[in-house]
Amino acid sequence: KTLPLPRELDAFVAIVGDQARMMGLKVAVALRDSGFKVAMETEGRSLRAQLKAADRLLVRHVIIIGEEELAQDVAIIRDMEDGGQQEVPLGQLLAAPERLLLQKISD
Repeated sequence: KTLPLPRELDAFVAIVGDQARMMGLKVAVALRDSGFKVAMETEGRSLRAQLKAADRLLVRHVIIIGEEELAQDVAIIRDMEDGGQQEVPLGQLLAAPERLLLQKISD
């Protein structure tokens, strides 16, 4: 049996498109203000590349914000351990990020 590797980050905010960058920053700040250790995309990589980077960093949750999500006023929270993901209203994510990240995500 192997021991789980320690996580240095709790979440990674993946950004797709220039319009999503400002909202991604707001989400990252809200998470940090709630005590989470968060990294955010800054290089303009594709979503696939960002997910690979988050996986290499052993991040449990990736918050995905793109143009489509902005238009619907939602973000996607993906659990990198089990692959489950859910859409959550951006207002809820900004107001109570700890509640959303600490609950179990189901497909």
